[in-house]
Amino acid sequence: MFNPDVAESRASDPNPTPTPNSTPNANTKSKSSTIAAKPQPKNPSPVARMRKVPPAAYLKLFLGGFLIQFGWLFLGISIALLWYCLLIADISNKYYFGGNLETAAGVITASKTTGFRSGGNGSNKGAPFYANHYSFVAGNGNEYKGVSYEIGLQIGKGEKVEIEYPKNNPTVSRIQGMRWQCGTGKTGLIPIVAVFLIFSAGLILAGVMLGVKKYRLLAFGRITTCWVKARTRTNGMVGDQYIYHIRFEFKTPNDVRHTVDSTMPLPAVVDGNVPIEYVVYDPWFPVSAEVLGAMPPSLRMDRAGNIADKPSFFRWLYPVIPAAILLAHAAGVVLWKLLMK
Repeated sequence: MFNPDVAESRASDPNPTPTPNSTPNANTKSKSSTIAAKPQPKNPSPVARMRKVPPAAYLKLFLGGFLIQFGWLFLGISIALLWYCLLIADISNKYYFGGNLETAAGVITASKTTGFRSGGNGSNKGAPFYANHYSFVAGNGNEYKGVSYEIGLQIGKGEKVEIEYPKNNPTVSRIQGMRWQCGTGKTGLIPIVAVFLIFSAGLILAGVMLGVKKYRLLAFGRITTCWVKARTRTNGMVGDQYIYHIRFEFKTPNDVRHTVDSTMPLPAVVDGNVPIEYVVYDPWFPVSAEVLGAMPPSLRMDRAGNIADKPSFFRWLYPVIPAAILLAHAAGVVLWKLLMK
């Protein structure tokens, strides 16, 4: 009959303490009898020797996986929507020009179209945003320059305009009644985009946390035997073997039992009538565990703790989506600055 306590002791204690029945006779003279046995701690320290994780494995752990890749893709789309919302919302107008304002006389120095339009539909491109450049002398006697935007309104060079700016801050100004930046003032989409951003960031964080969990198992995990506690056969098969939903149970050195679930063929190794497998668990958090036989072939561990890493070509593509998104939005910032000139 399978005894989990015996199986655990075989896996986790290669030099078990002799039982009373096997203790040498006190009257028997031997060299080893003069050596005092070291007292064994009741709760052994969970600190284990750190294994070296292959460098290429970090790509899979922290950039691979569905959650991280889809999270980055969704984050890129969400940031693009945020750019659009900030463009049409023109929040800066409400921030800078919502308090006490001062006015000054200004003159138009140039006026030109920007790359933005409003109200387009189908073949109708909509009305262009015009950038009206101006200069003015503030109350402190210094001359300042600025630009204001308006849909379909282009002011001729040399025309007089009224300039307004926040009190004691003439570096931020606009033509009275115009916009400091391109925008229509609509802010309704911003809360929705904020939810998208939080959701995508949550996906990335969840994926990274799974990567940290797997890294801890690879670098610090303890390996021991586990036995099948419950199983349910599925309709899936690998070769001629059925796939099972299996709940394994294992025991830590301090005699606490834990369970880990896995989907895999039934283990072939049997102790008595009970199938057994090997599990690696986090010595600090034993609830974090993974069955060795269920690890993916590209990154797995054997019973001796050796890490087998078989990087594929696709692993080197994991950074492509995050890098492309970051570069695209950096280019968007540059393009925005160019269009605003």
